[in-house]
Amino acid sequence: MPALDFDLPDRPARLHWVGRLAVPEPVPRPSWWGDLEGRRVIAVTQGTQNVDPTDLLHPTWETLADVDALVVASTGVRGEDSLPFPVPANARTSAMLPFDDLLPRADLLVTNGGWGGVLTALSHGVPLVVGGGDLDKPEVAGRVDAAGAGINLRTGRPEPHDIRAAVDRVRTDARYRERAREISEQLTAAGGAVQAAEVLETFTR
Repeated sequence: MPALDFDLPDRPARLHWVGRLAVPEPVPRPSWWGDLEGRRVIAVTQGTQNVDPTDLLHPTWETLADVDALVVASTGVRGEDSLPFPVPANARTSAMLPFDDLLPRADLLVTNGGWGGVLTALSHGVPLVVGGGDLDKPEVAGRVDAAGAGINLRTGRPEPHDIRAAVDRVRTDARYRERAREISEQLTAAGGAVQAAEVLETFTR
């Protein structure tokens, strides 16, 4: 995306798109990390703001309990590794997850549409299933869908069968991952934090 010109009261300015601003935050790998080896992986996150696990995590686990993959979920609440409902045999959970390590292993990410999680997935070329219900999340979900990088469930409390249909479609239709990879290349080319720093240094001279 090219820079956009707009005027401030005392000077002309430009808006630069730099892609994902990744902030390093060391998150330890959970004790079950070795279970990922040799397995297909579906990642799930409820985000870190509205974290009611019955919104997205529970129906996702319910509908994916029979898939031949590990369904790996973050509770989004520090210190809370467990969830208040039974855990399927093919599921693993942790309060926080090192998503930059996890997502390169994943077939897709099921998410509530938090901007950080969506950008992290796309930066790794991972397609999405998005159940965004409030704040900016419906808009993010719509953009993912319009870009061809995933499916918008159009609700923050999706039904299990709708999640399953979307997951199956994204896993079997290569166009979603191809589009996610194209966006990943665009994000890399945009420069991220390094480019942002260069723009700021230029602005302050």
